[in-house]
Amino acid sequence: MRSTLPSYFKFYADISGIPNTVNKKTGDIQDVVLAMTSVSKRSIKPLLFDIEKRYPRYWNRKGHQLESKELEIIVNYLNKNDILMFTINFDKKDWAKYRKLYPNETDLGPKVMGILYYFILKYFAKKKFMYEAVCCHDTMFDVHQSIVLCKRLLRKIDMDFDITVGYRDINPELRLPDWIAQARRKIPIENLERYDNFYILKNRLYKKYRDFLFKS
Repeated sequence: MRSTLPSYFKFYADISGIPNTVNKKTGDIQDVVLAMTSVSKRSIKPLLFDIEKRYPRYWNRKGHQLESKELEIIVNYLNKNDILMFTINFDKKDWAKYRKLYPNETDLGPKVMGILYYFILKYFAKKKFMYEAVCCHDTMFDVHQSIVLCKRLLRKIDMDFDITVGYRDINPELRLPDWIAQARRKIPIENLERYDNFYILKNRLYKKYRDFLFKS
């Protein structure tokens, strides 16, 4: 068995929007933004303490409750502290495309998200390390199923990840990807591109990933 070293970094992920779900008000399929941060295990507690101290008005507010200017203050702070921020957007056109490709797929949402989790995790990770990741629990979406599928893809490329599900009330670290997901929605892309540590990734649902998950 290949030996691995524990990574100094830990990933935290959250999504904005409900995968493969129609918005009752507009009739459109909801856009989904997956956001993830990579933070040093050693620095996460002092980082959160400093954010709470500097920005007490933001601390207990979710990303959708913050204005774009407030979110940009947070992004700027994280960028200056060398916190890596990753986002992937899967919009209504993407959902419509894959609904048409797989009309009989009952687990389209979890499978698409499993691929997106996989893509965003492997973007930064290296094979010789064991990584930890925490994905935020969602009452409207089965994140556990997406994690299982994501780990199946990771095993195919020989990557080690310990992925768990956390709760925002218990895991304050999950505030970070929640804010970042909303920043991706509310802040113009040209503004986000100015930050060295903010990565706007394209969704890569390559056929080899879809064939592996959608036919199994």
